Amino acid sequence: MIRKSNERAISVHPTQAEAAKEGQDIARRDEIKFFLRTQDGRIREHYSYREGGAAEKGGEMSESQNLA
Repeated sequence: MIRKSNERAISVHPTQAEAAKEGQDIARRDEIKFFLRTQDGRIREHYSYREGGAAEKGGEMSESQNLA
């Protein structure tokens, strides 16, 4: 898992599911956005956490949205 401001991984997990859970927990705690990417870098799903831990879920993004 890599934070946008970091170049190095902040954690490593044996499965994507474990990495996603940890990433969502961190995003919820820090009230930031979480992006789950495929191996080729496309965004598979994303969540935006707000004050109080409420999540707004987004789905897959189009190629043009991935490039933004």
